[in-house]
Amino acid sequence: NATCAGHAASRTSARKSALFFYDPYYERGRSMALTSPKSPVVLALSASGEATAHRVAKAIGAQVHGREGRVAKADVFFANTLDHARDLFAAGTPIVGVCASGILIRGVAPLLGDKTSEPPVVSVSDDGAVVVPLLGGLLNHKCLFFSAV
Repeated sequence: NATCAGHAASRTSARKSALFFYDPYYERGRSMALTSPKSPVVLALSASGEATAHRVAKAIGAQVHGREGRVAKADVFFANTLDHARDLFAAGTPIVGVCASGILIRGVAPLLGDKTSEPPVVSVSDDGAVVVPLLGGLLNHKCLFFSAV
């Protein structure tokens, strides 16, 4: 949505946070809270993206779920990325994956059905330079925008 991107770009320069949710209702005096009833989870799949995952998790108040044998520190460890992403998505949990977009797409694709009720899924590069919203750009008619980390 060009309107959301334009507003978010102007807010990005004014605000120095690494990652944020842009809510157009906030400017009208309403809450800027994520509208999903569940807290997001940040997936860390490799040591090269581990620091970014923890930085993002701290910024959005999320837990870090890490891939066993590849990540040293996480709140929860998992063995199979596709199964774990699928389970989180099925439970309605917003996902921020510090990984390639394709991994998340392959994990949640079998469950896609109703874009108005699905949780957001976002991919972040290992260095945090690129953020790709994959699903959930519109969540309960609110624009969910992630800036670069």
